[in-house]
Amino acid sequence: MNWKARLHQWQVSENVPSYLKTQIESLNDDELFDSFYRYLEFGTGGMRGGIGPGTNRINIVMIRRVTVALAMYVIENKGEDAGVVISYDNRYYSKEFAHETGRVLASFGIKVYLSDFIRPTPIVSFSIRKYKAFAGVMITASHNPAQYNGYKIYNTSGGQITLDTANKISSYLAKIHDETDIHISDSSISSNLIHTFGEDIDRSYLLALKEVTVNRELIANNNGIVQIVYTPLHGSGLNLVSKGLQEVGFKQLFIVKEQADYDSGFSTVQTPNPEERGVFDKAIEIGNAVEADLLIGTDPDTDRLGVAIRDNHDNNAYRLLSGNEIGSLMLYYLANNKHVPNSYVLKTIVTTDLTYKIANDFDLNVIDTLTGFKFIGEKINELEQKNKSFLFGFEESFGYLVKPFVRDKDAIQAAILMAEIVLFYKLNNQSVIDVLYEIGEKYGFYKESLRTMSYKGSEAIQQLADEMNYLRHNYPKKIGELGVSRIQDYLLGTEYEVASGKVMSLKLPKSNVIKIFLEDDSWVCIRPSGTEPKSKIYFSANDPHESNAIQKLNNIEMKFLSYFNGINEKVKSMN
Repeated sequence: MNWKARLHQWQVSENVPSYLKTQIESLNDDELFDSFYRYLEFGTGGMRGGIGPGTNRINIVMIRRVTVALAMYVIENKGEDAGVVISYDNRYYSKEFAHETGRVLASFGIKVYLSDFIRPTPIVSFSIRKYKAFAGVMITASHNPAQYNGYKIYNTSGGQITLDTANKISSYLAKIHDETDIHISDSSISSNLIHTFGEDIDRSYLLALKEVTVNRELIANNNGIVQIVYTPLHGSGLNLVSKGLQEVGFKQLFIVKEQADYDSGFSTVQTPNPEERGVFDKAIEIGNAVEADLLIGTDPDTDRLGVAIRDNHDNNAYRLLSGNEIGSLMLYYLANNKHVPNSYVLKTIVTTDLTYKIANDFDLNVIDTLTGFKFIGEKINELEQKNKSFLFGFEESFGYLVKPFVRDKDAIQAAILMAEIVLFYKLNNQSVIDVLYEIGEKYGFYKESLRTMSYKGSEAIQQLADEMNYLRHNYPKKIGELGVSRIQDYLLGTEYEVASGKVMSLKLPKSNVIKIFLEDDSWVCIRPSGTEPKSKIYFSANDPHESNAIQKLNNIEMKFLSYFNGINEKVKSMN
């Protein structure tokens, strides 16, 4: 069916709400094409897209479609009685999408546990495990701008679904040929199938949260020492982050009131992303006024944590830490203070290799996974089945997990651990910045960066695929002054050693990712999005001297981007 026929279906169907039809009338031809030329991609992260009418957007019709596919999967696996947990954040239509998801599932005879209010993503994972549910759904677009929303699916372990499950649900989606024909009548829903949950789950989660602390006595005896400023960035974290910190003993907590409402438009920030320094502007004002030791921010669904610390090496100005710096600090603290030899640290392939240096020093094991916390959650399950001990998991994109009563990244856990770290080192007359330098002097300075290449137009996804294929057969021999030593191709499942010509197998699942290592173990990793027209390029450089590491990183980034832009032009000319 072409896009115009699909558009017509939406215009005439009684199952498409009138407000969506009104929005269709306001679109020009290019906007109509972009809204209807394809179905929004479904992958291991579920669905995420702009809010609006059409099959390439997030709206209540598309929510029904994906939920029907999920229902088919639940029924196939006899998960009706175990049920599905549903929660949502404060984005536009999140509550409506969550309630419609519950209605559709219940119409198929599936038990539903529906949150009675806005709640963080980690609560979905926790609730699945608490209720022994079959699956879960979180309505969120994470840290994306206000005009986005999304639909994330979780499995019975509380982790995000991985490749096999995503493929199975996709096969059911492919069988739904007319999404406008899906109609759920109230009479088809048994009222005893939809159960709401609320403060009971919050209390259970807060009780479990106390396990995150390494030294409760230290916190209890020094509960007024650390001054913390917290911004929830208008999102779902306010209640549980605040209570979590206070209940474990961090009483000196200042909330950024202008960002403590549930404003779906995120009016005080450009993007509600705690990776961006700008979102901390108001927290910094309060921090300077109260002389706070720690500033923290969470994204709308509270799975990512951003941190700013006073930099005693830079006039005590607040410095926003990178995700790799935060994760390295957490690992270093846990390794020093909660040392369990032979326990496991999990990270993604684009997360700092400093992890290996710290882990080796404390007899810890490191496992790399593909990008995405879903794969870390999957590995935790495997460790559990083998009676092996999990210590910590993190990814460079500000996601951390300390205790596996949740199987996804958890900014509430991370906030508590970060507060304890600041307290511990303050009592030892050190700042966190001092500790970062200590780590660098001990293991080498690791510097990382990320560039996102965005594309436009209906052929963008194909352009990305063509660029990766070209690179796959035309690797650079050098990047700047450094020679290429080995190449990992996760789509082919191979690692090629340049000097020897040896080809080895990679153990991770197939994915369209290429990682290029240089002769000093610096690297570049290219990962196109499977659902959006963009490609992420990660860079890592290291050196015993910080200034050299920074210079090396800048040079690698400049030289490789020049090379990659050349590929872009060659592919365009070939097409």
